[in-house]
Amino acid sequence: MGPVEVVLTDFERTLVRMFEDDGIEQRFAEEVLKNCAGRGVPEGVLKAAGGSPYSRWTRAHRWMLKHEQDRLATNRLYHAITRIAIVYEMEAAKSVKLFDGVYPVLEQLQFAGIPVVIVSNNATAAVELVLEKNDAKRLVDHVVGREFNDKMIGILKPKPNLVVTALKRAGHDAGTALLVGDSVDDMRAGRKAKIRRRVALLEHSTATKLQLRRAGAKRILRTFGELPDLPELRRVLHNADASAGR
Repeated sequence: MGPVEVVLTDFERTLVRMFEDDGIEQRFAEEVLKNCAGRGVPEGVLKAAGGSPYSRWTRAHRWMLKHEQDRLATNRLYHAITRIAIVYEMEAAKSVKLFDGVYPVLEQLQFAGIPVVIVSNNATAAVELVLEKNDAKRLVDHVVGREFNDKMIGILKPKPNLVVTALKRAGHDAGTALLVGDSVDDMRAGRKAKIRRRVALLEHSTATKLQLRRAGAKRILRTFGELPDLPELRRVLHNADASAGR
């Protein structure tokens, strides 16, 4: 493998905690449950997904794909929850802070000429609002997130589609990329996109080390702030500092 030329990073639980306010997340989860149950998804299916609105959304969509004969009804469910999600994500995004250590690493990557692309199942607009509120928009080259259109149905992570799009948008191939995430879905998406450098972060993850390893994590760190300690990044960052006489 050649040197790292682009960093692809997840957003939720990797750079931020979108729902720092538990009340917003709870209202989001309750509205997802109510809407999905109203469209015929059994409450047992929804409650088995736990309290996460995204898990409920995923479980409901999978159930509809399996049991609903009318594909348009399944698509309508997806779009209905998308409309709900963007409202709560945008509300939360107004006050979300980047995790400690994220901003300095983004600055280091920019200084070294390594583009950063956020690849997220969250709404693109919500991600961009968080970056703007944290004065970090200038440090991120692209955001590849969830959009409100039919093409998005069924292509979110763990599918590789968003990761592949991110590579194309950055103008780099998988062999020069470093993927950072916190979840099994992130690692699976990176592996399917043929990215060999896959780093999982533990501090805010809901997965275990073993689960992340099995999903494809090649390295496991505690936080985003530890990325400069990776040998493949340390060399690039050091060379940039040396060239600038720092």
